[in-house]
Amino acid sequence: MQWMVPHNRLGEMQLHVLDSCLKKQNGHNWIRGFAGSGKTVLLVHAIVESLTKNPNMTVCVVVYTHALKDLVSTGIPDHLGSNIPVMTYHHFRNNPRHYDLIVVDEIQDLEASVLRLLMEYSKRLIVAGDENQSIYKQRVSTHDIEQILSPEKHKLEVLYRLTQALRDIVRTILPNSLIEGARISRMADVQVTLAHASGVISEIQWVWQQAKRFARQGDPAAVLLPKRRDMRSFIDHVCTEEGIAHPAYEKDERGKIDYDIVNAYLRKNDVALRYIGSSYGSLAESDERPIVYLMTYHSAKGLDYETVFLPHLDEGVRFWRDDSALERRLFFVATTRSRRNLFMSYHTSQAHAFVRGMPKDLLHKIDCTVRNQAEDEDNLFF
Repeated sequence: MQWMVPHNRLGEMQLHVLDSCLKKQNGHNWIRGFAGSGKTVLLVHAIVESLTKNPNMTVCVVVYTHALKDLVSTGIPDHLGSNIPVMTYHHFRNNPRHYDLIVVDEIQDLEASVLRLLMEYSKRLIVAGDENQSIYKQRVSTHDIEQILSPEKHKLEVLYRLTQALRDIVRTILPNSLIEGARISRMADVQVTLAHASGVISEIQWVWQQAKRFARQGDPAAVLLPKRRDMRSFIDHVCTEEGIAHPAYEKDERGKIDYDIVNAYLRKNDVALRYIGSSYGSLAESDERPIVYLMTYHSAKGLDYETVFLPHLDEGVRFWRDDSALERRLFFVATTRSRRNLFMSYHTSQAHAFVRGMPKDLLHKIDCTVRNQAEDEDNLFF
């Protein structure tokens, strides 16, 4: 999966932050920046340059989700990868070891006790995170990070991933976020598409057909859904569309669906859809063939794709059951996973309130019912 930016393509601000982090050999560093500012890319470069200067240094990477663990692993050069463990914070908490340097991505997802444990087991921490992307309860606040680490803070204020239209759209979701004043760099601007379908089946058919068109080898497309329970229906509709039986949904030792079995079934039947998240699926598979990844909003955190689809943005849908602030931040995370093309869709009489609050002049609206599909495809923006 093509996501890592080489050193010679880093922006001026990114180079300055990277240099500042590497110069500080004592104490901790905190890279702050909104979605699309390149935090994860800088963390990987910090690892590579630290080991280049000191090959005997012990380094590990701690992240929150298995999907982000998978992504970071693909960004570390092969000659270093075997020497740098990349793990979830659950794994580190259960098996702590001492390291010269621990690198932490999405720090706002950690509990304060885990952050203290990381500091106890490392000589130095380089962490990255964005408080506007905090989507779990009872996790570290900005105040907690400052109190526990006393870090040197570095701020990234240029968007290297999101387009201008997307920035203008998502700031209606979190109107007081730091992304409000973000500068845009090097990105061609494209419109965001909002598609309306006559029903759920028609919507899934359209999303699947378009996602397959945009998926490329080494550059997968992604379909993001709010909850894991939504996955089975989407997969079943895709299987029907592809003319195969629905997969068997066997349970793993945790009593949850074993998506390794589901993914193996889809692979065997040459259906280019894979579930990824909770240790299931692999981003590396998209390097071998065009793949459409199916994920929850939570699992997509920290990842980005050239093309992202957000279906079922229907009136009355809740992304989080009992916390409106978390619900907004979760939807903000979902809408900022796209590097270029974002397709939102719904099948009720009107879209979700968050979508209705977006600038109408920045949304390319289409009808994605089956009878108009050919016409709509001619009007898509690439």
